[in-house]
Parts: sequence; C-alpha cells; structure tokens
Amino acid sequence: MWFQTLKTRHSVRAFSTENSQGMVVGLEYTDRKTEIHALKRETPPLSLEEGVSTAFVTHENGGMSLLGISQSGKGKCCVEIRAWDVMSSLGFTAKEIAAQDLQRNVVNDGKFKAVINLPEALGTHFTLKIAVLRDFVCVAVSSGLIILWKYRKVENLTISLELVCVMKSSMTIQDVAFVLNENTSKKGPLSLVVGESGGVKLYSATQHTDINSEDGDMKFVTSHIPFPSSDIGMTVQDIQCASPNSCVLSDSSGRLWYLHPSHLQEIVLPSSQAGHGVYAVQEKHGQSEGWLATV
Repeated sequence: MWFQTLKTRHSVRAFSTENSQGMVVGLEYTDRKTEIHALKRETPPLSLEEGVSTAFVTHENGGMSLLGISQSGKGKCCVEIRAWDVMSSLGFTAKEIAAQDLQRNVVNDGKFKAVINLPEALGTHFTLKIAVLRDFVCVAVSSGLIILWKYRKVENLTISLELVCVMKSSMTIQDVAFVLNENTSKKGPLSLVVGESGGVKLYSATQHTDINSEDGDMKFVTSHIPFPSSDIGMTVQDIQCASPNSCVLSDSSGRLWYLHPSHLQEIVLPSSQAGHGVYAVQEKHGQSEGWLATV
C-alpha cells in the first residue's frame, strides 16, 4: 500500500482529486486559499489566492493541466481563468489560455489569464465552482449562471476554451459536477449535476444533440432530484464524482449522499453520527468503482 503525508499550512476545508489520477491533489483551507500538491514527485506546492476554484484536465497525450477560476478584481462582475501544466519537470508552470466570452469573442489578458465579463444582474457577491469531463469545462456562478465551454489544447502551450452554451438557474448554485448517462458510451451525451437547496437539478443533454458539433448550442432538459421529504430543508454543500455515471455529495448537516441519476441515497458509515464535513472521492481508473475517504 502506498501513502504520503502532506504538510499543510492550515486546517483543510475540502479536497480536490477529480481527474487527478493520483498524481496531484488540491487542498482548500478554511481561509479559502488553495494549495496544489504533487504526489508522485518532489516539487514545491502551488499556492493560490483566496476564492480560487480548481479542476484538473487530462489530455489525450497523457498530459494534465490545472484550471483555476476566481472573481477578477478588474471589473465589477468578472471571472478570471488561469491554467498551469502540472506534469512539467519544472514544477507547476503557467500556461497560455484564451477563452470565448458570453458573446463568443476570444479574450485573454497578458497570455496567462482570460477575463470573462458577466451580466451585471448577477451582482458582485458570488462564489464560483468548476467541473470538467472529457473536453468540457463548466463554470457555475452561485447567483444563477452556468457557462459550458469545450477546451482544446493548441500545440503544447496554449489552452483554448470555446463557448458551448450558457444556462440560467433560478436558485443559488452550491456546486456542479458532470456525469454520463449509464446506458451510453463514454463519448455519449453528458449530464450536469447542479447542487441547490433541497436537492440537485440534473441538466441532461438531449440524445439528438451532436456534442462534437462546431455549430449551435447544446440543448438540455432539466429534472429535479430532491432529498427525502424529511430532509428537504437541507442544502447541497459539495459534489464529487465517484464514477463516470455517479457522484457523492454532502449536505448542510454534514451527511453524505450517493447520486446515481436519478436515484439519491444516503451513505451511512459506522462513524456517520457526527457527519462528514470533509471528504474526498477517487475513481479507480477504467473501472466503475472508487474510494471514499472521510474526516
């Protein structure tokens, strides 16, 4: 059995392991600052500022990048996107990035970040969440906006995010995650799990949508998966993928739930009485099962 001890600078609030393949891990501390640690090689951790939400992106050539999103200080209602190569022998190395904004204009700011202007109606007091599946990147703004991009790696240096669609939510968004429909292949239609008060909302790409199409928006249908009636007052706090077609989520009381659309079931562990505010899920590569670690 292999294990590694990491030296942390603060109490850990959340772990980020999705798509990491056991190579790297993100630690979000209680002061909302984040560190990215390499697990299989000696390299200093990457320290990120307060409020940066992160996701790992794997490439067809075996490479891996880190995407970080945060509220930009350059505008009243902006999102800043950065990227790093996490496999470089030089350590965590900044990558060039360009992204299409909500009007499909390509933007970047000094090569190493893209700043996306958001509708002013969203306000300035919001949090951001990010999810990645295959070559799709979703950014959710807590005040009710979901942005879906398709990422492309240009040569070896630049990541390009091409806008797919924008969706609105009438409720506050707590977290997001991707899942695949169980009866489809890994290249088939995807679904987006959105954590809200009272349960989750499932945005499912319609079967006739060509997800590889260069033209037009993807089309989604929505369905609501509530907590049981006795727990309807709970709010989703965090969502992590357990397999390509399932995920584990936590609620505001610290309980864990297993979501296999469209079934939601509480996870009861021997030590569940006090709840599990901090947990991590790691999928077994190429298998329909994984590991769950709780604190």
